[in-house]
Amino acid sequence: MENPFRTAIFSADTEACRLAERAVAASGVEVYPCTSDIDDLIALCASKAIHLIVMEALPRLPTITAAAAALHDIHRGAPHVKILMFSKDFDPDYVDAVLRQGICGYLLSQSLSKEFPQIVHLLRAGKIILSPEITRALITRH
Repeated sequence: MENPFRTAIFSADTEACRLAERAVAASGVEVYPCTSDIDDLIALCASKAIHLIVMEALPRLPTITAAAAALHDIHRGAPHVKILMFSKDFDPDYVDAVLRQGICGYLLSQSLSKEFPQIVHLLRAGKIILSPEITRALITRH
């Protein structure tokens, strides 16, 4: 069996984040919890050879532009890292903006626990992962 991605959870201390962290750990993926500071995250990626960041959507950032800038900073500091975002619900404009910044997927929180082992397999194969509800919303917009 392939070694799974080393994974960092990047989020505030929310219930959604705790559920995601448990789902990731239960799937056998090595988890490095970290703070919600982007500089700390970039340093963790470099020092621990993190491959995947599972991060809660960035609701604390006041605009879509700020979220895009945060993702740009992560990719600049750790270009090898894949970013999978999740949230309880979603805004299609936000999802569109973060996809344009190179994230590898966006899921609704409830999808993480039951699907994470398959998600890791698909991400390793270079696939983009979206919850079906998000896919429908993005398709109907264009």
